[in-house]
Amino acid sequence: METKYQANRGEISNRGIEVELHASDILHSRKFRWDADLSLTKIRSRVEALPNGDIISGAGNYLYRPGYDIYTFYIRQFHGCEKETGLARFVIDPSKPATADNLTYRVFGCSVRSRLSQPIRRSMVV
Repeated sequence: METKYQANRGEISNRGIEVELHASDILHSRKFRWDADLSLTKIRSRVEALPNGDIISGAGNYLYRPGYDIYTFYIRQFHGCEKETGLARFVIDPSKPATADNLTYRVFGCSVRSRLSQPIRRSMVV
């Protein structure tokens, strides 16, 4: 029996800056008082190391790779259309050949038609 568990074995770095401005009594009267607060934040979170290479997570939508931002969006590599069904084919792992066990299919078709009924072809790449 195989035992699976999750562990925090990678490394990420978080760097950023936060600036807050507070202003009191901008306008002040007997019935009204106006104060203002402004907060600006810039944060960068980056994957520094992973023990077993890249991770594709979140239903295949995020790529975790050393040196990349932790919110890097991942789009599978487009690999043409299935002739019989018209379904779009995508490569699961682009570092391996596009064989039958390394392809996935999506429900939407390969041709999207504009209002003028002209097919629009789109290629998706990593």
